[in-house]
Amino acid sequence: MARRKFSGFSKTIIAIIAVCWSLFQLLTGSFWVFEPHLVRAIHLAFGATLILALMSPIEQEKGKKFWLGVDLILIAFNIGAAVFLVLTQDTLAERAGAPWLGDIVFGLAVTLIVLEITRRTTGNVLAIFGLVMILYTLWGPYFPGLLAHRGFTLSRVVTYLYDGMGGIYGLPLGVSATFIYMFVLYGNFLARSGVGQFFIDFVFALIGKSRSGTARTLIAANATMATISGVPVASVTSIGALIFPMMRKAGYPALFTGSLGASAAIGATITPPVMGSAAFIMSELTGISYIRIMLAAIIPAALYYLSLFVTTEARTIRMNIQAEVAERKNAWQLLKSGWYNLLPIASLIYFLGIGRSPMLSAFYSIILILVLDIVVTLAKGQGSAGLKELGKGFLSVLEKSAYESMIIMATCAAAGIITGTLSITGLAGKFSSIMMQLSGGMLLPALLLAAVASIILGMGMPIAACYIVLAVIAAPAMERMGVSTLTAHYFIFYFGNFSAITPPVAIAAYAAAGMVKENPWNLSWDAVRICLPTFLVAFSFVYGPSLLGEGAVKDIILNTATAAIGVSAMALALERWLWRRMRVWEMVVMIIGGIMAIFPDIVYSAIGIAAILIIVARLYLTSKKSGVAGVSV
Repeated sequence: MARRKFSGFSKTIIAIIAVCWSLFQLLTGSFWVFEPHLVRAIHLAFGATLILALMSPIEQEKGKKFWLGVDLILIAFNIGAAVFLVLTQDTLAERAGAPWLGDIVFGLAVTLIVLEITRRTTGNVLAIFGLVMILYTLWGPYFPGLLAHRGFTLSRVVTYLYDGMGGIYGLPLGVSATFIYMFVLYGNFLARSGVGQFFIDFVFALIGKSRSGTARTLIAANATMATISGVPVASVTSIGALIFPMMRKAGYPALFTGSLGASAAIGATITPPVMGSAAFIMSELTGISYIRIMLAAIIPAALYYLSLFVTTEARTIRMNIQAEVAERKNAWQLLKSGWYNLLPIASLIYFLGIGRSPMLSAFYSIILILVLDIVVTLAKGQGSAGLKELGKGFLSVLEKSAYESMIIMATCAAAGIITGTLSITGLAGKFSSIMMQLSGGMLLPALLLAAVASIILGMGMPIAACYIVLAVIAAPAMERMGVSTLTAHYFIFYFGNFSAITPPVAIAAYAAAGMVKENPWNLSWDAVRICLPTFLVAFSFVYGPSLLGEGAVKDIILNTATAAIGVSAMALALERWLWRRMRVWEMVVMIIGGIMAIFPDIVYSAIGIAAILIIVARLYLTSKKSGVAGVSV
């Protein structure tokens, strides 16, 4: 929706609310202990107030005073609902079976407000989904077969969503109010201190000296900047703004520039240590420590970026890109002058490694960033003027983080409605049974169903919401077929991530298309082509969890090596280039060999690698005979 513009006193009030929200989240992220229900209620009150104030309910706002008046009424109910929960928290358990009038009134108000702020921030799909689930909860007896249930009254539904910890104030909003907000703050403090620019400069200095240097830098910058962002669109816009012009100057066409940028950016969500909001939610849902999820993501992320590097090298040669961008800084000089930029990320990894919670680890790292900023400012002799500027920067980060957290907060609150209705109606368990029936109890069809569902749901929903829904309805069915909890949840998380580039709704691809002025549809399909080899990695770690770091060390090393050969072969085959252009049958053999190499079975892998080597040898020898200049990857 259109964003309202405020000035003067009104603008100041909005900024104060945003800063106070961030300060509250910093406080809850430190050593202060608050009742979870109250933290979530206050978190929602702050976020919903900002959304209702800043986001117009219609695209082209007419009758501004009328709509602003309506939103002020909604804000009053929103704040009143939080205050009511705070004041009556002690009696919440006692009135669980006999809700007060305030529970019903504020429960209905908060439910409608959550649907509305979701519509304003993420579009219609998630809001409509939430509304449909509420209607399903009310009208259960009228549905056929397995979908039927006894039905619930409106007062029962809204009080369940409002009073309990299984509805709006449930786990998704709890994660938003703790881990996610802290990491948004952490990322913005890093960006404000110049760490992001340091990483890009350093990566370009290391690997930029070649004709594919700018494209390599785009990939590597996303892999490293993922430690700051964990949000695909943010990576596209922030990194693309710096590197897309360099790639265009080097001779890369707009289509490949944008598709590679979108493909590299979605790797941000599966790359440790910060893997986006869904990873935190996964940790809370499964009870698996965040550090274990991080470790599980290392090999899939490495294979993902390996595939992108191979694709880039092959396409650079195939398109005959010759230009080399010369404006590079010296890597050693950069490291000597800016080594301290590595400390905040090193500290985060350290605190996570010694068992501190992600939230507290981010808090410690934020404090370190502030201390480093002060030390660097004083060391540069900027004195009180520099410290004053730092103070302004601190406030601007707090304000910016609040605005960036609005969408995540609304998404998680709406996800609470969906999971709450799935729980109260028992639909989650029924979906697992339906999935078992459709797949005939066989794992591969079940995985295909889950993968397709992940991509389809992700087209209209943020990755976190997509993951939450599938974690409730799809993961249990996979676990019943013998898949481990970590593997089942990581599988749907991994595939939901691809929805950011798959047509028709490909948000990361659309962002990249707008930046390079290319057709979004063509760009998203090219991004799918680039990422296709990595789609198979998810199936591979289901059949062989060694790719998630489970099992004997020798199995982990062996399966990782064969998978690396497989994704590289598929990437080359899809580009149809290695020393020369491949014939169709050569491409097909390489793809089949790549699939077999990725599959975690020593016999299949050996056959696949043998087929790959035969084609590679043939390509090399025939290119030598014809005198074609090529590339070795």
